[in-house]
Amino acid sequence: MDDLPRDRLMLGAAILAITCASLVAGTVLVVLGSSAFPKLRNKAPPYQVATPVVTPAQVPVVDDHLSPVADTQDRATVPSEAPVGTPHAAESPSGTPAPADRLASDQGIPPLETPGQLETSTVQITSSTITRNARPRRKSSGDTQTRRGLEILQIGDSHTSADFFSGDLRRLLQQRYGNGGAGYITAGHPHIGVRSSALKVTASSGWTYKGIQKSESPSEFWLSGFNALASEPGETLTFTAESPFVFDSIEIEAQRRPGGGAIGISLDGVVQATFDLDAKAVEPLVMRLSPDGIPKDRVRQIEIRTTKDGAVSIASVAVYNKQSGVSYNSVGYPGATVDLLNKFDQTLFADGLRRLNPQIVVLSFGTNEASKEDLDPDRYRRNFEKAINKIVSVLPDAKIVLIGPPDGAERASHCAKPSLDAACHSLPRADMPSGELAPAGTRPPDGATPVSSKTDECDWHPLPKLELVRTIERNIAEQRGFTFWNWASIMPAKCGSHIWATANPPLMMPDHVHFTIAGYNKGAEQFLTVLIPVIEKLQVRPNITADN
Repeated sequence: MDDLPRDRLMLGAAILAITCASLVAGTVLVVLGSSAFPKLRNKAPPYQVATPVVTPAQVPVVDDHLSPVADTQDRATVPSEAPVGTPHAAESPSGTPAPADRLASDQGIPPLETPGQLETSTVQITSSTITRNARPRRKSSGDTQTRRGLEILQIGDSHTSADFFSGDLRRLLQQRYGNGGAGYITAGHPHIGVRSSALKVTASSGWTYKGIQKSESPSEFWLSGFNALASEPGETLTFTAESPFVFDSIEIEAQRRPGGGAIGISLDGVVQATFDLDAKAVEPLVMRLSPDGIPKDRVRQIEIRTTKDGAVSIASVAVYNKQSGVSYNSVGYPGATVDLLNKFDQTLFADGLRRLNPQIVVLSFGTNEASKEDLDPDRYRRNFEKAINKIVSVLPDAKIVLIGPPDGAERASHCAKPSLDAACHSLPRADMPSGELAPAGTRPPDGATPVSSKTDECDWHPLPKLELVRTIERNIAEQRGFTFWNWASIMPAKCGSHIWATANPPLMMPDHVHFTIAGYNKGAEQFLTVLIPVIEKLQVRPNITADN
């Protein structure tokens, strides 16, 4: 009986504890559910927007003009036809209707395979300038002829590769007729004398370079004549403009090979495409980016970045706005003679010319040939004619303009660095009258004129074969109906290079061969008076509008 009150007491305590716990829990729930207490939310993890990476199918396109080369090891296929959105694709240089097989390709009919054909990978990139409701402009029947700008290609030696002379021409022509794009630009910095005035080119430290001039494998080189090479990921090539510019296509010349790496191509920091450059054999490749919808867009910077281990070879980047304005393309090789053009593989050379499809080709060679004492005039003429024929066979309707070499002078090779104090003579050393060569170390008296009949071997003399080279080039131009401009005609007749080098401000560098920026600018302004009449006489009028 004594245990019963105790059990009842314990049972009551338990009931009381349960009741208190329920009251506390209810109070907590009420507080948590009130508006005064912030609710806990299920926060989603941050997401990353995947950058579209496109690996395009490589579609062969027939180029009926491309001649196969039977003994070329590194043959591949890159179509020279432009993608949809570049109206000049169905137009021959003369503006006549395109061949039937090319028109069939434009209409979606699979083209026939042609031996020796090259391959282009075309990527349609999303335009940043079109709206959701924008529709692609339909091409009219006459569009391919009326919507093409003016393409000019200048090929030459170091006077061309530095892109001061040609850069001034590009600026002046685009001011007059409109901007047709930066044009064709050599990749990286293969030589101190190779630069671009159109875009600022930068390269990371992991790139090395090969040039066709010293190579025994010319079939590895596109028109640029140089290849930028890298083998590790993270190496970059960038091409930057001062302000965004209009383009309708970007082309990158490269190579695929066994053990090849891969690259990503970015426009203004956004990856637009990646390309795997691994292949079973060495193959040239052209990668083309074109805006979708409206065939124009703007970009300020193009970047090529290696993305994995393996060999990467980039030759050039070209930026075009081919529907209007002027594109002045400058391709030069420091130290080159015109015979270098005959070394290029015909398939790659022809494909590069055909994709550029210039209405005017300017050839500026002769300075390096003129420095050779033993120059064979007959051989020089044959080499020059052969180079011209190589171009004309691909571009039969292009107008050819030859630029004769400017005045230049030299001293004996053992003399000290170029001196502006040395005397100048109007005749090459070999042409000086007998007995008028003073002994080494003999200097003209104080106050003597820099043009002297007596000479020291370290005085300045004209390049030995300048007049011969000019005469040959002028004769070729006259016989073939080309335009010829004698660069030396704007300089003093005697000791022109020395007078320009000692001018204030100087118009020529102390080496008496290359010009200062002011000198190249002066030359460009004078050459423009020769070039504009050639432009005005083109049979098929380009889509350009003169501002004045």
